[in-house]
Amino acid sequence: MRHYSMDLTAYGISPARLLELRGFCLQYPDKWSAFRRDPEPIPPGMPRPRTPGDPTAREAIRGMSRHPDCQLIDRVAEAVCADAPGLVRPLLRHVCYGDSLRRCNPPCSEKAFLRLRKRFFATLDEALRHRLHKEE
Repeated sequence: MRHYSMDLTAYGISPARLLELRGFCLQYPDKWSAFRRDPEPIPPGMPRPRTPGDPTAREAIRGMSRHPDCQLIDRVAEAVCADAPGLVRPLLRHVCYGDSLRRCNPPCSEKAFLRLRKRFFATLDEALRHRLHKEE
């Protein structure tokens, strides 16, 4: 996979912070699959259900819920691609799964897609900083 160099100093993002943001995005598939795979916790001392319930409904509910980090990445991608919703999926494939630009096949020029990727990382940085200050 070819890595295009990005200069995000205009957005106040250092190269080390960019690597951190990339690493955060590359954890997306693992967090998403682990969150879906984990069984729902049953508190200690509570009786375990003997009937299976409705497995289809339970799976649908689990499909709707996502790890908070995955939700954040999805929201940022949708916000950045608000004017072109067809770019959300190629952007996520490129940023989170490490697919090359050719493999993502974005419906725009390469230059426009790379500008979109810069905006994505800048917006993600703002969102993460905001979430960090909110937790403090």
